[in-house]
Amino acid sequence: LLLVTITYSLKRTKNKLVRFCYYLNILIFILILLDAGVLLQKLALNRSPIDPKTLSTANWKTTLRPDVYFLVFDEYTSTSALKEEWNYENSELDSFLLNKGFRLLSNSRSNYNFTEFSMASTLNMNYLSIPNPSACTVKDYNKCYEQIRDNKVCATFASLGYQIVNYSIFDLQKNPSLVKEDFLPLRTRLITSQTLLSRIEKDLGHLVLVGKYQINLLSQNLIYRTYHNNQKIISAVLNDSNYHSNVPKFLYSHIEMPHPPFYLNRMGREKTKEEIIKNNGVSSYLEYIPPTNEVIKKIVNTIFQRTNRPFVIVLMGDHGFRLQQERRFHFRNLNSVYLSSKNYKGFYDSISNVNEFRVLMNNIFDASLPLQKDSSIFLLDKN
Repeated sequence: LLLVTITYSLKRTKNKLVRFCYYLNILIFILILLDAGVLLQKLALNRSPIDPKTLSTANWKTTLRPDVYFLVFDEYTSTSALKEEWNYENSELDSFLLNKGFRLLSNSRSNYNFTEFSMASTLNMNYLSIPNPSACTVKDYNKCYEQIRDNKVCATFASLGYQIVNYSIFDLQKNPSLVKEDFLPLRTRLITSQTLLSRIEKDLGHLVLVGKYQINLLSQNLIYRTYHNNQKIISAVLNDSNYHSNVPKFLYSHIEMPHPPFYLNRMGREKTKEEIIKNNGVSSYLEYIPPTNEVIKKIVNTIFQRTNRPFVIVLMGDHGFRLQQERRFHFRNLNSVYLSSKNYKGFYDSISNVNEFRVLMNNIFDASLPLQKDSSIFLLDKN
């Protein structure tokens, strides 16, 4: 209201306000210089990308370099947790994976309950330094994005001659994301998320999504953005298997299923906008699992049919479902692996995400990486 009043008053005044405009111009120029100085200081002192030489691969056995498919399905809970918490039977997916030769790691757990932190830890094979896990800040998130972008896993595979393929929701070094996600404060959104327009969109935006005040163009773009992003990533992963090369590849795919919004019902029918906005509970999550399983089956079958090299599939949830349940269930995630060598040495049933690639590299390259202690850290955002 104050903004509208000031704008109206300025529009009606005949005074050119030369001195006031001169003052504002000088002020904004000073603020830009100050911010530029702080930014340059942070870039020079605080940014610490992962050194690709952190892992010495000189003594690794790299005669066999299989393609590695890292397939993350966001917020996918383990079969045992689904059964224990909601008596939901997900054995059909387990049977499919077992028939394909996967090893199911049924008591796997994530190390963090937030996507950004979980992936930063997983891709760097280490725990994160978080000043206050009970009050995570934008600075903590920004550090996660840097660590994901410059992660140790991709750097190590690249040093071994692998091509890095990114079909995820995150930017990787020299491999930007295909999509833009609203829940990730990337790039300029770290700055704009606290502006007046961003806060209006967050607090009042739902009023234009459905109902008599809805704006169709806005509702289509905002409500279905994640759905279209998922489809774009799924198509990219499926199409990638058509390209054959003698160069091994590490492919990272991150699909926001069965993470909300829950776009499909159990039978795969697309929900209305009203249903998508209102239905965000456990029942909608459980309904979204069968359509997610169909995507998993399609991707896995396509890789099996089209890949002409030895390959590995790491199929994982970044964490479990986090709504209306005890904290311990937040970490119990889907985790299964396939190696065309059929050698599953090192993969243990209660593995946590931080050790996934340590075990994998030990398995396929005899890397002899020590394992971290498996533990989970519950995070909360700062109020």
